[in-house]
Amino acid sequence: MPKCAKCNKVITKKSPGLQCGRCNKWMHGECVALSHDQLTALHSTEADWKCRGCVGSSKQKRMSVILPDPEEEDITDTDSITAGVSLDSNSQKILATVLSTIRHEIRDSIQEELKRTLKFYSDKIDDFQIKIDNYEEKIKTIENQYTLANLPSPP
Repeated sequence: MPKCAKCNKVITKKSPGLQCGRCNKWMHGECVALSHDQLTALHSTEADWKCRGCVGSSKQKRMSVILPDPEEEDITDTDSITAGVSLDSNSQKILATVLSTIRHEIRDSIQEELKRTLKFYSDKIDDFQIKIDNYEEKIKTIENQYTLANLPSPP
């Protein structure tokens, strides 16, 4: 069994962890501040996770995952819809199936839209990070030019 690189305790099903995709070190989810849901999402998407030490040595890649809410399949809206109307059990089952299908389609549609929106803003953040990195490089170049010219650094 692998041991956590942070706390040196064994990684188990009760205390799950994940392996860095770069240095191959194992760490407990708790030791790297990841919830059980986040660990599950990383595992289910087979995402390449990197520990904090390795993230610093490479360009950090942002990943967004929408965690599903626990399904509440026992809840049906048919009672409120059919109040005052007598339906046989077959019609009630059909109505419940239709409502469930509509509910799932709406949920899927909303999740897809959220994914597109998250991707859009994540890309925008990446663009801004590139611009910031370029500006920082330009500032260093200007500071070096001032230093070489024996001028005091600009305020």
